[in-house]
Amino acid sequence: MPLTQELHVIRAHHLHYSSLLDDFIKNINFVQGTPTPFMTPANFDQQLIAENARLLERECKNLKDEIERLKLMLYQQERRLKNVMNLVFSSVNIDDSKRMREMTEAAVRDSAAMKQIAYLTMIFLPASFVAAVFGMNVAEINPGTLGTVPHYVAVALPFTIFTAWIIIAFQSKYIFQGEVSFWLRLTWPFKLLYDRYIKKPDSSDSNVSAEEEYKFGVEGSQDDVNMTLPTVTR
Repeated sequence: MPLTQELHVIRAHHLHYSSLLDDFIKNINFVQGTPTPFMTPANFDQQLIAENARLLERECKNLKDEIERLKLMLYQQERRLKNVMNLVFSSVNIDDSKRMREMTEAAVRDSAAMKQIAYLTMIFLPASFVAAVFGMNVAEINPGTLGTVPHYVAVALPFTIFTAWIIIAFQSKYIFQGEVSFWLRLTWPFKLLYDRYIKKPDSSDSNVSAEEEYKFGVEGSQDDVNMTLPTVTR
């Protein structure tokens, strides 16, 4: 990281140096193209004025040549700097690749450990299930108890369905398009049935989407229920 910062600092100095050279060329062109108010035939003879103009032209040309030489050196240094920066970035990418390889190897080792744990679970799971079944206080296994297997199924099955219903409602973003409330997500079975059996094909003159139509149907049914409720007065 410090090396890359130093390289960027050098690059910033190069840019500043290049802008200075451009300013020098502008100043030289201004001096070369602007006549001196003091150098007039009233003050000096024509031969001296011509000699002064020739010397000024030569010096300006020498300065421009020197600036071009400095620009060429600057260009060469920029190429070298770019080569070094590419080398540094390549080294950083190589280091990142090594770290990613180490992380991948660690993830593979963790996966192997989890696979072994899964194998152990598969070995002990049938025995655990059998032990749980024989530990149930039902009349078919432990005579004299009040519970029965139908009672167990009658309680466990609704709770299982309710749990699956809630979990799918939380994960039903792929069923409903856009942001909808949680209470509307609870109607995901009806939404699936509606999309599969009730929803009509989209027509060219229909401007209402299926999602809006379904929402309208749910809200309309709720309004119908509210309208059919009797009004009780005390």
